[in-house]
Amino acid sequence: MVLINHTSKEMIAKIVYYGPARSGKTTNLIKIYEFLPSGKKGKMLSLSTKEDRTLFFDLLPVEGGKVKNFNLRFQLYTVPGQVYYNETRKLVLKGADAVVFVVDSQKPMLEENKESFKDLFTNLSKNEIDPLEIPIFIQYNKRDCPSALPVEFLKREIGLSQYSYGEAVAIKGEGVMETYKEIVKLLIRKLKGEGEPIKIKEKKEEEKRLEDTHPKIEEAPIKIEEVPSYDKVEEVNLEKLIDERQRPTVVFIPPEEKIEELSPDYIVEEPEVTVEDTVIQITPSKEEEEEVFPQEKKQFSEFKEDLENILDELEKIKNLIEKLIKKIS
Repeated sequence: MVLINHTSKEMIAKIVYYGPARSGKTTNLIKIYEFLPSGKKGKMLSLSTKEDRTLFFDLLPVEGGKVKNFNLRFQLYTVPGQVYYNETRKLVLKGADAVVFVVDSQKPMLEENKESFKDLFTNLSKNEIDPLEIPIFIQYNKRDCPSALPVEFLKREIGLSQYSYGEAVAIKGEGVMETYKEIVKLLIRKLKGEGEPIKIKEKKEEEKRLEDTHPKIEEAPIKIEEVPSYDKVEEVNLEKLIDERQRPTVVFIPPEEKIEELSPDYIVEEPEVTVEDTVIQITPSKEEEEEVFPQEKKQFSEFKEDLENILDELEKIKNLIEKLIKKIS
């Protein structure tokens, strides 16, 4: 499930390196980390187990190209190969966007390769990822071992004929970056909608088994390679890290502002402003009048009283005149 961050314009894709125990998955990531320039990689994180420090997964954020104006960033994971770590493998596969299946080319590891590839399909399905839709690249590792089986034979026996592949000697760094680049190409094609689903070919009954078709190979003991040590690995909690990646990023995108154009009919001239319009009249309160105009208020009161007396006298005169008119008539 590719994560899209609209704020930073990033598409973050998850690539998981899968395969049997000690096939070279962790070695691949450590070598990639060493090859990449410091400005193109993030911190390497790990989850150690009690039994062996090689049984951990690594997280390696790597910047990529662009898809539809989004910058690509890849997170690379490995899974522990031991059978009893199946729940951890299933958890690491959650949300995967592409898979690199690392094959241990040694003859004694044939059955483990078959079981691991079958396990990959099962765990993808349990995570609701279609194994026939997700990009898968096959790396045939440990090609320098005396008991390494031919690639064509491994392809047929494990059921990998329909997948793109490459050969590698991861411990020496050979084929490591080539594998990384190929899975990135497949993933980008998928993101652009150019990828095609895998068509599984059924094995023909007439296909012969190893002992009938394969030339005798030197019976050499299985070669166990030491995983390169890396001092700058930070240990983290697996479930917390997976949960943080799965948590969707909520980004608020403001709607585009619509600008409405007005016709000339809606445009009116501003009225002219006169001096009178700018005068502000203030009516003083009673308290202000008594405080500011005490003498003027006293004079006004006396004038008002005199005026009221005059009005009373005029009213009396009016009444007398009315009475006189009635007597005459």
